[in-house]
Order: sequence, then C-alpha cells, then structure tokens
Amino acid sequence: MYELKVKKASASKISSEDLDNLIAEFIGTIETSLSEDSRIKGNKSRIVIETTMTEKEINDCVKPALHYFSDDIQLHSLTQRNKGL
Repeated sequence: MYELKVKKASASKISSEDLDNLIAEFIGTIETSLSEDSRIKGNKSRIVIETTMTEKEINDCVKPALHYFSDDIQLHSLTQRNKGL
C-alpha cells in the first residue's frame, strides 16, 4: 500500500473547490494507468493506492499525470505503508 500526497502548486491561482475537482480528475487519470489488481481512493490531502505494483511502477504512472496537472498540483510525497496503518 502506498500513500501519495499532493499539494497545490505555489504559482497556482486555482480556488480550493476547483483544486478538489482537479485532484479527483488526477486520481481518475492515475487509476487508468494502474494494474488491474490496484485500488485507489483519496481526497485532497491523502491518496491511498492498494496494489502489488512496485514504487517505480507507481512513479511511472504518476509522473505523466503530474506533468499534465503541473500548473496546479505538485507531488508532496509517495510513501510505502504497511497495510493496516
């Protein structure tokens, strides 16, 4: 299980409500790239990816999406977590 945190880009002038919608779109974009056994859920402060994929494979899915959304969203962290935490 991985925890992905994103934050509003410092130069972004997007509203908080629009940011929430953009992060939902970002989650949907990532979801289409993950393996079939993966599940993703989250909100603006925390995105959880349950998967058998490696961190490198997840990064390979996340980075193109982040590039697309880079005007408004930046990666804060990607951390592997033990299931149940």
